[in-house]
Amino acid sequence: MKQKVKDIITHILESKDIIAYILILPASMVLLFVLFYPILSTILLSFGIDFSGGIFTFNYYLRLFTDNEFWSTIINTIKFVSFSVSFQLVLGLIVALLLNKPVKGIVFFRVIALLPWTIPRVVVGSNWRWMYNSTFGIINYTLLKLGLVSENILWLSTKSTALYSIIIANIWRGFPFPMLFILAGLQMIPKSLYEAASIDGASDWSKFFYITLPNLKKTIIVVLMLSTIWEFRQIDLIMTMTGGGPGTLTDVLATSIYKQYFHFFQFNYASAMAITMSAMMLIVSIPYVRIILSSYEGGQ
Repeated sequence: MKQKVKDIITHILESKDIIAYILILPASMVLLFVLFYPILSTILLSFGIDFSGGIFTFNYYLRLFTDNEFWSTIINTIKFVSFSVSFQLVLGLIVALLLNKPVKGIVFFRVIALLPWTIPRVVVGSNWRWMYNSTFGIINYTLLKLGLVSENILWLSTKSTALYSIIIANIWRGFPFPMLFILAGLQMIPKSLYEAASIDGASDWSKFFYITLPNLKKTIIVVLMLSTIWEFRQIDLIMTMTGGGPGTLTDVLATSIYKQYFHFFQFNYASAMAITMSAMMLIVSIPYVRIILSSYEGGQ
C-alpha cells in the first residue's frame, strides 16, 4: 500500500502536468472546505455532536417521528412541490408550443415569457402578497366586480387557501424554466418527422403524442428532477408572503428548518431535519443522475 502511494506521488511529481496540479490546489482546498465543512458540521450536530464535544445520540431523529408539526410540514412540502412542479411543467409546455410557432415578433414574446423567471422571488412574493391583500388587493377587487364572490377573501390567512395562494404565485414565477428547456427541445426535433406525418394524414394531436412527447421525454424528466429539487429548497417566496404562517399553516421543510435554527435555536433538531430533507432530495435526484450518466456513456 505504501509503495503504491509512493508510486502515485512519484508519477505526479514527474508528470508534465505538475504545474497544473499546483495551480488548482488552492482553489480545490477552498472548494473542499466550503462544501464539506458545513456538511460534516450538520451531520455531527444532527447526532448531538459539535466540534467542542457532545454525546452521540439518535434522539433528534427519533423526535422527528413523533413530532406532528414535522409531519405537517412534510405534507405541506409534498403539496407545494407536487402542485408547483406539475403545473409549471404543463404551463411551460403550453407556452413553449406557442412560442415555437414561426410568427412575426416571436423573439419579443419569448422575452416577455421569460420575465417572471428573472424577477427575484422576494419581489414576486411582495407583489403577490399585495395582490392577495384582503382589503386593497386587485384579486379581491376583480372578483367582487365580476360578482364571483360576495365578500373579501382572506387568501393568505385561511387554512383552505393560504398554501394554494402561494403555490399559484410560485407557478407564475417558475413556469419559464421548464418552458425554456422544452422550447430548446422542440427546436431540436427534426421537421422532417412532422412533414412525413402530415403526408401520412396524421392530425395535430397525433403528431403531439407520437412525435413531440417521445422526443421530449428526456428533457421533461430532467426538468422535473431539477424543478423538484429546487422547489424542495424553496424558502424566500414563502417567507416573504406568509412567513410560514399563520402559525405553521404554510410551513414547508425549508422554512421549518430555518425557524428551528434561527428562531428557536434548536441546532441539533434543525440539523436532523436538514439531513432528512437532503436524503429525500437525494432519492428524488437519482433518475436525473442516471440520465446524465447514460447520456455521458452514450457520448463516449
